[in-house]
Amino acid sequence: MSSSVKTRDSALNAIKRYMAKSTDDAFTMDAENIKSYMQLLSEQWTRFNSAQDAVEISCGSDNAEIEESVRIQAETWYSTALANFNRVQKCRTEAQPASVTTPVSAAIRLPKMELPKFSGDSTEWIGFFDAFSTLVDCNAALSNGQKLHYLRSCLRGDALKIISGFKIFDVNYEEAWDLLKSRYKVMSVIVEGHFRAMANVKRAASDTADAIKGVIDAFQQHIRELKALGRPVEFWDDWLVYELVNKLDFETRKQWGLSLVTDEPPSFEQLSTFLEVRCRSLSMLSSSTVLVPAKGKTASVCKSTNVFHAVQDQNSTGCTFCNGPHKIYSCEKFRDLDANGKSKFVRESRVCMNCLSSGHYKAKCNSTSACRICHQRHHTLLHNTAATTNATTVAHFVNRSSPMLRAQMTTGRY
Repeated sequence: MSSSVKTRDSALNAIKRYMAKSTDDAFTMDAENIKSYMQLLSEQWTRFNSAQDAVEISCGSDNAEIEESVRIQAETWYSTALANFNRVQKCRTEAQPASVTTPVSAAIRLPKMELPKFSGDSTEWIGFFDAFSTLVDCNAALSNGQKLHYLRSCLRGDALKIISGFKIFDVNYEEAWDLLKSRYKVMSVIVEGHFRAMANVKRAASDTADAIKGVIDAFQQHIRELKALGRPVEFWDDWLVYELVNKLDFETRKQWGLSLVTDEPPSFEQLSTFLEVRCRSLSMLSSSTVLVPAKGKTASVCKSTNVFHAVQDQNSTGCTFCNGPHKIYSCEKFRDLDANGKSKFVRESRVCMNCLSSGHYKAKCNSTSACRICHQRHHTLLHNTAATTNATTVAHFVNRSSPMLRAQMTTGRY
């Protein structure tokens, strides 16, 4: 028994080596090498069958299933190696006459093509089906047993469970492939899966090029898949625009709204073009720098000695209140402050009351914007703040005035 097992295993390992050789190196061999390997393969196949017959007779019913799987594995490796060697040998016999020089590039080994994987996600079915059909199902050089072997190697999870009961025999391939197609090639399920995937795309966490690309790329991938299914995607612009815009950061949504100049509903292509341009702009802004005097140096000294250092433009780096990846006027924490809190922050941080940007005061603000409530020169978020500040200033002035002046101001005669 042990002698037969050792002989069987030795022959099995040799067949496996020849199978790998036929896959990786066969096209670099000449006709004589191919002939030698085919002879060695035949000898090891005969040796394996003889030893395996003896093992199966002696193994008993408890190990019969294990030994059957060993034989199936050997059959797969042997048939693969034999088919590959035969295919190369046929190419050699049908090659050009010896007088014609073979191009040097013919001996170059191309990288092995990876077969697609599929785990049961309906949004991945079309890509898997097209690739497997082209590479394996329509490959006339493969037997049905080999195709079934490749099919099982491509599947994962729930998809593999569906055909896990099929043995690697020629007669089982078509039934297994048809069963898989009947389960996953269902148009309504595939379309619903793509819609669900788009609805579950994560919202952009910041107003950056990478965050925007993550959203638009996910949408476009599913749209391409739906187009491949022949779905009327060109008529879904309103829904697609609505869904995609709601996945974007506040600032990007704001700029998108400002870019619309007509009352006509925008198309998805129009939105895609806008986002591509915005991504390029944000990428350039994120890498731009401005020169400011080095800390501790006066402007005149820095100018004369050229002592400068590069820092990020403060107006483009994010929120001046919480340092988050957004502007201060879209900061929820700043919005939640009361009037006194906003006033204190603006005063202590030395930001412009009109545009809420750092680096200048209201007197030098170039923005043409004004409060949307009272149309005065302060930001709308600071409307109550401005009113509170004015009231506080008047009260302070009254308290410091003479009793007679306070009385006149109180009665309104001042």
